[in-house]
Amino acid sequence: MQRRRDSSLKVLTILLLWLGGFSAAHPQDSTLAPALRALPGVYSVTVLPALPGFAECFELLFRLPLDHQRPDGPSFLQRVYLSHVTPDRPTVLETEGYAAPRNHPTELAGILNGNQLLVEHRYFGRSRPDSLIWEFLTLKQSADDLHEIVTALKRLYGGKW
Repeated sequence: MQRRRDSSLKVLTILLLWLGGFSAAHPQDSTLAPALRALPGVYSVTVLPALPGFAECFELLFRLPLDHQRPDGPSFLQRVYLSHVTPDRPTVLETEGYAAPRNHPTELAGILNGNQLLVEHRYFGRSRPDSLIWEFLTLKQSADDLHEIVTALKRLYGGKW
């Protein structure tokens, strides 16, 4: 009897794992992921489980110049969380200040029923260059990071920002 129960448990586990492979958290089920991958500066797109109130959620990594005055110089990957409702809704840009360890809904995006963009600050969390050249950790460089990210995403999000 024990052997039959173990066998049934294995079959059930395999079935659940197989069915889990078809959840909305996978890139093949995302309608927006291919368009995000085609945006300038986008290095990678990871589909995340959707947060309440959003149709789809993503972790994006943008390849940005370490020094925006020398865009062909060294670069780094900046983490951004995008929570999508529809392209015509307002988009709320939220700067995390430091590291953005996870995606989470913000109050203003909820009030506006809008898209949400959480941007991790350069030099924090996963948004760290290989070598920390501190002269490039400035407000101007950070503002230029945000400008590049917003400019790229405005190709998809035509609503108010």
